[in-house]
Amino acid sequence: MVFLFATVPAFAQDANTKKPSAVIPTFGIGVSYPMLLSASVGAMVPLSAPIERYPGFPGVTALRADVDIGLGGGMIAAGLSIPSKAGYGSAKVNLKGAALRTWGWSFDRPLDRTYHGAIAELSVYSHPAGKLGIGYFQDAGVDRSRFLFVYLGLGI
Repeated sequence: MVFLFATVPAFAQDANTKKPSAVIPTFGIGVSYPMLLSASVGAMVPLSAPIERYPGFPGVTALRADVDIGLGGGMIAAGLSIPSKAGYGSAKVNLKGAALRTWGWSFDRPLDRTYHGAIAELSVYSHPAGKLGIGYFQDAGVDRSRFLFVYLGLGI
């Protein structure tokens, strides 16, 4: 199962001091399974003073939360964003717990079901930023069905 997601991180600055604010907002659009076409909004809160000035890449460990709303479902996720290096530049590994709810249009997932799971992502800062990850979800109800998805995304 493939999950394609494009993110557009935003960089917040204090207008008077030109220093990064405590909360770094993130925004995105995506094409995914099972959410199909979706939009997201989120925030990162660095656990110490940011050391890099790349949008969405503070260079320090941060708490992260995201909400995705799509035609085939929605997802709420929260966890840690851990700085890393990938090849030529800045990167981060996101480790998140998530709840996903299906609705609307879905290919082979039953509608109106809630799934709980975990997501591991690697995001690389570039023009556009890229993201690669894998997740595992299990039905929260009696069915207990499971599914694994792999996703690849490009920022815009």
